[in-house]
Amino acid sequence: LSSASTEASALVRSNFVAAIAAIARYATEPRVNALALEIVRLAQSEAEKERAVAAQLALELSRSAPDALRPQATLILPLAFVGAYDTEAAGSKKWNEVWDENAGGVTNTLRIYFDEIRDITTKYLMAKQWQRKRQAAEVFSAIASKAPDVMSTKANEIMGMLIAELPGRIWEGKTSLFTAVAKVMESSAKDINVAMGVVTVIDALLAECARTKSDYRKAALEALDATLVAVSAIDGVDDDIIVPKIVSCVDAVLLAKAPDVDDIDSGVGVAGSAERIEAAKFETELRMKATGASAVAAMAVLATCTNRVKTIDALRAHAPKCAALCATSLDPELSRDRRRQALKACVGLMRTVSSECAATFDVKTLLSMVVLASEDTQSSALRLDAVDAIRAIANDPNFKITSETKLREMTNDKNPEVMRAALRALDGPSPMA
Repeated sequence: LSSASTEASALVRSNFVAAIAAIARYATEPRVNALALEIVRLAQSEAEKERAVAAQLALELSRSAPDALRPQATLILPLAFVGAYDTEAAGSKKWNEVWDENAGGVTNTLRIYFDEIRDITTKYLMAKQWQRKRQAAEVFSAIASKAPDVMSTKANEIMGMLIAELPGRIWEGKTSLFTAVAKVMESSAKDINVAMGVVTVIDALLAECARTKSDYRKAALEALDATLVAVSAIDGVDDDIIVPKIVSCVDAVLLAKAPDVDDIDSGVGVAGSAERIEAAKFETELRMKATGASAVAAMAVLATCTNRVKTIDALRAHAPKCAALCATSLDPELSRDRRRQALKACVGLMRTVSSECAATFDVKTLLSMVVLASEDTQSSALRLDAVDAIRAIANDPNFKITSETKLREMTNDKNPEVMRAALRALDGPSPMA
């Protein structure tokens, strides 16, 4: 095994590993246990070659000496599950095969070895190497997705570790932490301490949404959106605390400008070459596109907030600002994705209006922007969302007739889906019901 770990030739390493697995078939259990412990050591090494040997040997043992490997399952199977998310594709593939060949049902096996998997993953999450941190985040995401009941037993503890890793420098693949946070919240929101944990998670994500790196900020916003969806399904959350934070965050993101491509990072200037100028132009376009994507994600967060907040009074207090954000995002010059999210936010916002409670914002302006969206002949999806928004605005007695008149016009839309949606809106309940 020592020779296999240091051998430069992949072919020779494979031969060493095959020989070890063949011998292990006849070895005593203590000797196989010692081999399994060495696999554990190699698998957690920082050296890629040693990790590759560990994965290859585990797979060879699984195929050539399954009876010898079976008593070592407590050591090998946790490694296999974690290793399946190694950043090196070759190693992850081998570990995935080890897991598939030796695990029974996914949920049951994860339940049996969860403590061992969690210990390894926690160690990786605390590591200095970004590869190990990313691997750990992906493992926690996988557990939350594949075995939510298993994750729920330690959801508070794991969520605490994940959000503790969010501050600080942005390392490659750090967005995997957002995926993990979102998955844990989706699977175990009810198990997160409501009084402290939920607000703490939201605050941690909001802090990352304020970062200037657009792609990173977009990932944080998407995790925030998923978290709000999960939180809406549980009781005891103080909407009076959460809503103003969400509205403020969305406002800040929409006001953000794409970072400048200056002389320092592009070489553009008096001494800049034509190639550098062209590269800077391309980089500027990429940053503007990323900033636009962040704006879409921010409006998705606002739409989730307005539609899912349980305490209508908490939303009503911030309705004027929400309406202004919706109207701004409905500008025909902006992307259709952003306008669609704004229309969805309008639907939720109109929950604050009824015959007993007048609107606290400018419904007339909002309706005019929604009507513009309903007349966009280039996007049927946009017009479909506009139908829902117009039907919601009809909830305001002052605009009921105007809204229904527009819906009748839309029953003549060239797209059958839009036409049917308009007919349903006229005959059926409000989309807010």
